[in-house]
Amino acid sequence: MARYHCFSCGKNLDGHPKIEIEGSVNCFSCAKKAVAALDYHTELKHAREVKAHDVEYEKWKRWDERRRQAEPSPKFLLGVALVVVALCAFFLANLIFFILPGLIVGFIVSHIFSKNEKADWIRRNREPVLPKYPSNNFVRDRIKLIGETCGTPLLSGYREKILKRDDYKCQNCGRQFPADKLEVHHIQPQAKGGRHYPSNLVTLCYLCHVNEIWFGHKHKMRKRATSV
Repeated sequence: MARYHCFSCGKNLDGHPKIEIEGSVNCFSCAKKAVAALDYHTELKHAREVKAHDVEYEKWKRWDERRRQAEPSPKFLLGVALVVVALCAFFLANLIFFILPGLIVGFIVSHIFSKNEKADWIRRNREPVLPKYPSNNFVRDRIKLIGETCGTPLLSGYREKILKRDDYKCQNCGRQFPADKLEVHHIQPQAKGGRHYPSNLVTLCYLCHVNEIWFGHKHKMRKRATSV
């Protein structure tokens, strides 16, 4: 008797990938459809929030650019410092002895002047609220691959074994292909610890494999293909 059946299509999942979504176990193909359906409204809400965030961020960005432009330039502040140095030297009647204290006082004065100018500009131009990037509780972030670290790893010849198990059909689009048009996909990427367990391997056609993004997967062909 089969231990697992797909909640959506009823497929016997013994030996096949099993993906748990909100407590229900699905096959690879049904899991992707279920997640897409469950996340649909969350995606729309998230898109609206991101758009609103971008509008507010642009307001803040324009305000910040204006603030930077209104700040006294480094040359102007240096000029203020040098004027203070010259005044110290003139009134204290000793250019050499008072040049270092004059420089220190000059830079303190220029710093205070710059700070006051910034504060005055901000008082006259209230800073917009810098928005936080919106976050959402997507179902896709809670999916769980069952049995990805149990069973016996297929240490050799796993490609042919998985192709036979899946009847040479892409487990995403459902189409049957010759063996040379199919690839074996690690659901949990090898770079993230995924191994050659049958529960972590699934047959995909080239096009579906290139466009697969679950679990942070990146195909070696970085450009998305549009046809087989």
